[in-house]
Amino acid sequence: MTRHRIVTTSKGVVELIEEATEAVLAPNQIRAKTRVSLMSTGTEGIILNELYAPGTHWANWVKYPMGMGYCCVATVTQVGDEVTNVNVGDRIYARKNHSSEF
Repeated sequence: MTRHRIVTTSKGVVELIEEATEAVLAPNQIRAKTRVSLMSTGTEGIILNELYAPGTHWANWVKYPMGMGYCCVATVTQVGDEVTNVNVGDRIYARKNHSSEF
């Protein structure tokens, strides 16, 4: 299985990458398909354009390649055997990067 993610690989460069996902879920995991992802023009603009000074918390936090985004709404597509509070088809909010699934 594969998913697509948006990452910044250097100042001003954004790439759509394809990567493999785990085929089998752990008993306590879920798999979800992203429906919408929030773009933060503030945070993501600062990161993408390196609008921060050397030595600041921003400079210490940003490491390339860096997944962009931090929240989305998704639909649950699979649940592990031990998951009891989420069902396939549920709409959920997640603190995840821009990704087609997680």
